Amino acid sequence: MAEHVGAGLTQHINLAKILETEDYSLENIEAVALSLGGRAGADYFLSKRFPELGGRTPVEAIEEGDGERALGLLINY
Repeated sequence: MAEHVGAGLTQHINLAKILETEDYSLENIEAVALSLGGRAGADYFLSKRFPELGGRTPVEAIEEGDGERALGLLINY
């Protein structure tokens, strides 16, 4: 859920709801990454290969059904 504030855009993320519903979609994980690191940080995180994900990027991990691990890595990153 995004809310417009003035001329800017602020992401409103409900991490507890994502964890509760187990909706580890790329859209949700990208929203969390944006809220934590802005556009540059999110882009960097989503495109970086991590040993913790078997050498995959978070996007590749999510596409292969491993979104929970990608979100856990993001939270601890």
